[in-house]
Amino acid sequence: MAGGYTFDADAMAARIRELEDLGERIREQNQVLSRVAWVEPPSADKAGTVQARAAAVSINIAIEHNRAMVGYIDAYVARLLEAAGRYTSQEGEAAGALFEK
Repeated sequence: MAGGYTFDADAMAARIRELEDLGERIREQNQVLSRVAWVEPPSADKAGTVQARAAAVSINIAIEHNRAMVGYIDAYVARLLEAAGRYTSQEGEAAGALFEK
């Protein structure tokens, strides 16, 4: 074949599975972070209280970041699935047109 492009459905499916697995691992980490989001100060003094508050803020930012990553991955996977369906359909139509007798 001279030039052009080919669609590898197996490679696309493998990439989609990788991204779905990554999304699941991020979701699991989000659950872990959510369990530790409430941080108790080690002592009632100002330093302990300030550090516990700072840790809680940091953990909550990580939770929000994880949610954003999951949203990105879910949207990306949806686009890949949509594209894979279109490519498969178009290649089938093109092959049918080329090889019709």
